[in-house]
Amino acid sequence: MATERKLWKRMAVVLIVGATAFSSIDTAQASLKQDVEPALSQAWKEASQYADSRHEAWNEIWTAFDVPADVAEAIVFPEMLRYSIWQDQLETSAVKGTYVSMGSQGFDFSIGRFQMKPSFVERLERRWMMSAFPSQYDAYFDTDNTRMARRVRLSRIEDEIWQCVYVAMFIKLTYLDYQGLSVLPIKEQVRLVATAYNRGAVSSVSGGGDIEKLRQWASQRFYHFSLLPTKDVQRYVYADLANQRFEQAKKQLKNDE
Repeated sequence: MATERKLWKRMAVVLIVGATAFSSIDTAQASLKQDVEPALSQAWKEASQYADSRHEAWNEIWTAFDVPADVAEAIVFPEMLRYSIWQDQLETSAVKGTYVSMGSQGFDFSIGRFQMKPSFVERLERRWMMSAFPSQYDAYFDTDNTRMARRVRLSRIEDEIWQCVYVAMFIKLTYLDYQGLSVLPIKEQVRLVATAYNRGAVSSVSGGGDIEKLRQWASQRFYHFSLLPTKDVQRYVYADLANQRFEQAKKQLKNDE
């Protein structure tokens, strides 16, 4: 118990320092327009450049799982906007300090470029193993709540290619669980799948997703760029950001042809 108290105290201090360090990010993001125009901020530019540089590697994973690569990238792009190397290192260190020994009851921070929480990946792996997909894609997971399983899971979450695999798994399950999603216009598909990802919506049973609930969430301003948000922080519609990137990438592809 003494060790845990020390860890929590140390993390509280680090997070307060982190809030000060990120004040410049909050100031920059506050200047973004609410409708999220193509010429966004430095964060948008950097995220776009990074996504473009990783396009081939990511697409190889997503196409192997029969997932539309443009949809996959779009749904995680808003998470890339919020991603920060310094913040990620902080959060990864916190999770490493507790997850293997305590599970997601410890620090359940988001990790990596696509900002995945261990608790989200736990649910995702369990749901995947309940489906017919493991044998179809030869992708199996140890879902036991053991130190070894958590250690392996954490090493995967920290790896960008494995995060691509988890994104692919999530998309496959989302289309399976939210019936009627695949026949909607592609822009609405992007909005709804992105919303499900942002909400960490992993159904516990096949076909158990509520698409009308997704539609309600998809119009709400939950998303922000603040490390320690207040009631006055600028908030965005996650689905709008994802759809903006989807349209941007489509135009870029057309221009390159």
